[in-house]
Amino acid sequence: MSKKKKTLVAVFALLVIAALGLAGAVYAKYIASFSATGSAQVAKWAFESDNAESELKCSLTGTYKTGAIKTDTGKVYIAPGTAGTCVIELKNTSSEVSVDYTISADDVTNWSAPQNLKLNGVAAASFTDVTGTLAIGETKQVTINWEWPYYTSDTDDGEDTIDGKAADDMSIKFLVKGVQTKPTTD
Repeated sequence: MSKKKKTLVAVFALLVIAALGLAGAVYAKYIASFSATGSAQVAKWAFESDNAESELKCSLTGTYKTGAIKTDTGKVYIAPGTAGTCVIELKNTSSEVSVDYTISADDVTNWSAPQNLKLNGVAAASFTDVTGTLAIGETKQVTINWEWPYYTSDTDDGEDTIDGKAADDMSIKFLVKGVQTKPTTD
């Protein structure tokens, strides 16, 4: 390429750059940006049950209703044929949301209780979870019935007894779980 052509190309390139610069100035626009902060108050969560832990123990000797044996010293013993109730108190008095709760039998195979113990009329191992909802500010007592049947069958092989266990040792455990009720849209 000759020197004259190189000069013409360079001049043309400078004219294009200058034209683009002028065009940008002619078509200038205002641009602004802003930031904003949103805020909200978070609802308080304070679901409670009978104690601070989620695992509740129910003493069979302390909750009997029928069939217990009392000694002359006033000590209470339970035996096959006794029954009672475990009352679990649930509180949603401080939360600002409703609570869905579940009460389940916890670790049934390791309880210090009779093998054939019944909860709410069924074998403890088949216990159906108790569920419900607590409204804001609500307190509820949930009753779970227990029964130690007197006689189970002609082929009973000692399941009515717990060898070596004192009455004070007999307890059953429940696990209480609370979850915020899912909000609904209006």
